[in-house]
Amino acid sequence: MTVNTTPSDDELLRLLRAGDEDAFTTLYRRRHGGLYRFALQMSGSEALAEDVTQEVFMVLIREADHYDATRGTLQAYLYGIARNQVLRRLERDRPFVQIVDE
Repeated sequence: MTVNTTPSDDELLRLLRAGDEDAFTTLYRRRHGGLYRFALQMSGSEALAEDVTQEVFMVLIREADHYDATRGTLQAYLYGIARNQVLRRLERDRPFVQIVDE
């Protein structure tokens, strides 16, 4: 019988908050692929998906204390950040069309 020693996302976040770089690396490797695919599906842009994926983890590092486990899983929190980042960037990068009254 094998014992599962894989730490949960919440445990990795606790370690990350304490400054454990290995915990961040593990969490990044675990979640970056899915977040990238999600951002790519939403945006249709590989470059935007890469930027958003990076930004999700930067937000996590800067604002790890904002995550509230009673409101959902860490995975859902990360996908919410990704969704908001994609929507912000799509809105910002949307072409501006000037309407001219004749």
